[in-house]
Amino acid sequence: MADTRAAYEEVGRLGIPTDAIWGTADQSVPIECAKYVKKAIPHATIHAFQGVDHAITYSRPDIVNPLLVKLVTGDGNQASSFN
Repeated sequence: MADTRAAYEEVGRLGIPTDAIWGTADQSVPIECAKYVKKAIPHATIHAFQGVDHAITYSRPDIVNPLLVKLVTGDGNQASSFN
């Protein structure tokens, strides 16, 4: 996480719309790291899915794909998120 903090902070300064999709069972990048992302990018929305691991796009396309479509089309979001 330390290696990416500068990049996250730069996104935060630029104000780029940001959504992060996270599994709460991710052991590669634990959900606790989301607080650092949120601190660096205050306007970010973190979509946290209970019990899902790091490979969320592969293991749960049923929840990720509709979310991506809604984010890309500007049609809101369906995930539980914290701000």
